[in-house]
Amino acid sequence: ETYLATAKEVAAMLGVSESMSYKIIKMCNQELRKKGYITVRGKVPREYLKERVGKKQCKCTLKT
Repeated sequence: ETYLATAKEVAAMLGVSESMSYKIIKMCNQELRKKGYITVRGKVPREYLKERVGKKQCKCTLKT
């Protein structure tokens, strides 16, 4: 499992469309940039995503 999750992985994790997952990634990356972190367009750190959506909601046992 890689450190960063792609839009397809986020869509599968959260049960949303791929276009919605890009919006979620964009929002998370904006938050991370405000905190001074470097971000990668179209990807989001898995742990940060889990934290933001709530661990109970997230089925995070994806195989990459």
